[in-house]
Amino acid sequence: MPAARKWQLMGETFHTGKTLHAAGYKHDHPDASPDELQSAWLATTLKQNWSGPFRGQTMSSTDENLRVLREVIAALTQLNIPYALGGSWASSLLGEPRFTRDADISVEPFHGKEKALCDYFGSDYYLSLEAIQSAIQNRSSFNIINLTVGFKVDLFVQKERPFDRSFMNRRRPLQLPNFPEQTIAVVTPEDIVLLKLEWFRMGGEVSDQQWKDVLGVLHAQAGKLEEAYLEHWASELMLTDLLTQARQQMHA
Repeated sequence: MPAARKWQLMGETFHTGKTLHAAGYKHDHPDASPDELQSAWLATTLKQNWSGPFRGQTMSSTDENLRVLREVIAALTQLNIPYALGGSWASSLLGEPRFTRDADISVEPFHGKEKALCDYFGSDYYLSLEAIQSAIQNRSSFNIINLTVGFKVDLFVQKERPFDRSFMNRRRPLQLPNFPEQTIAVVTPEDIVLLKLEWFRMGGEVSDQQWKDVLGVLHAQAGKLEEAYLEHWASELMLTDLLTQARQQMHA
């Protein structure tokens, strides 16, 4: 399946998941209002009760999350903030698509542009200037939340280590379907395998989903990966055992 079709599928699966969530909530709460449904979805998306600003749902289509992600990427592009789409979106575009409630983007530090990023977004979005400034200072993360769609984009400020510089330098453009004027920068298949293996290890090696994402990319990209690059950084990141295990499972 071409990456462009997978992009569209990511919108369709999000819409289906959101629809099923609403049906389940209505089953348990027959008198729930549209605002209550939206609040419940936000709580599910954020994995916590949401006490911030609230907007009733205004978009409900098979591309609503795609539009949010495109808008965030447009903001980064306009402000000349280098970025790379990673996480489950990268593994879905480069491997096997799956449902996800949010998106992960790595960005280079952008001192002096924090307020401009906040000012780019309207009232349908929530983001914190203080959180952005802290993330840049500490090389950590912050998020941008669309309150009408209930979709979150987590932005990770690039860490000061050689691997992060490497995967940012190797990112590749992907042409979006129906939007020839806009491309998105995505991490390479090798780098998303390494990033997913690292997250798998940091999570105690218990996440079946992270592991399936790794296997999905290895399967879809079989014969096209730069194996020497994979092995070099797996060694540097102390992930050689996990990479070996994933390769063995692929050929079992």
